Amino acid sequence: MSFEIENENGKCKVKGELTIYTANKFKDEIQKCVEGSDQIELDLSAVDEIDTSCFQLLMQAKKACDKSDKEFVLSKISPMVQDVMHLYSLDQFFEPQTRHV
Repeated sequence: MSFEIENENGKCKVKGELTIYTANKFKDEIQKCVEGSDQIELDLSAVDEIDTSCFQLLMQAKKACDKSDKEFVLSKISPMVQDVMHLYSLDQFFEPQTRHV
């Protein structure tokens, strides 16, 4: 049960599990991504599990970016994350700033 983020000038590649067990660390890491750049791109292609707690953190990060006039993009969303996003009806919330594989 772990994840990692590679952050390079606001382009953050997320790998692993984003669950309640990693939510605190994910919150800290995503906050660094948001604070560190004017354009945030989260590559979710290597995320193999995500739950409500981490979707809430993604929503919070998007709202923070919207409030600060920063671009927030979810890119290369893994099929598993797409399924959960659709299940939670969050497709509209993250559109049009979503790029699928």
